[in-house]
Amino acid sequence: MLMSGMSEIDVLVTGLPVSQFNDPAKRAELETKFVGTHQITPKRSVNVKRVKVLAQPVGGLLDYIDQQDESETGFLVDDDARVLVVDPGFFSLDWVLVSNGQLQRQSSGTSLKASSVLLEQAARLIAEDFGGTPTIEILENAVRNKKASILIMGQRVNVEPYIKKASETMASVTADAIQKSLRVESVSPDVVVMVGGGATFFEKAVREAFSKLKVVMPKEPVFSPARGFWLMGAYD
Repeated sequence: MLMSGMSEIDVLVTGLPVSQFNDPAKRAELETKFVGTHQITPKRSVNVKRVKVLAQPVGGLLDYIDQQDESETGFLVDDDARVLVVDPGFFSLDWVLVSNGQLQRQSSGTSLKASSVLLEQAARLIAEDFGGTPTIEILENAVRNKKASILIMGQRVNVEPYIKKASETMASVTADAIQKSLRVESVSPDVVVMVGGGATFFEKAVREAFSKLKVVMPKEPVFSPARGFWLMGAYD
């Protein structure tokens, strides 16, 4: 709120993991927490008039729809599409099925086998080979900045094989969980939209799990949920 530079916010849009979003009490608690006047610094306060809480992957979907280009993907997400949105974050991986513009809660869910767990596994694999354990922050920074290697005890270590091995193990488990949640549906999704900071970690496993479907990703997927939240507030 401080970074917004505003003293009054008409609507604040935020998100919850799907498992928490499905709990009305959790949503109400978050709304209550943010509505009202907040003393940001000793001499600065911000008043929030209204709060809207979304399931986290929905923000990413809104962002994808806003920037989609049918000429690039050959598919246009519209109101008739059944869309599976997969949002791998740092502490949780969430997915939602949206059909005819409605969230299908029985086919949506949360897994705690998210990016942080994947990076922890990669760090353990590196430690087994080199004796030193990189921090999650070091690995995350390498991936985000597309650095091929990191320093471990003075030795250059190529991180890609370890990230790949950890991804193959962790992501396949999560993809299986998503598939199981969709078994209650009589009709398959039309398209899978990958969003969130860990989208690239889990992309291969999701593509393999849904090999008959088109899997698409917005530009800079790490920012997708936040951009989508802004769109929801702007057009609400």
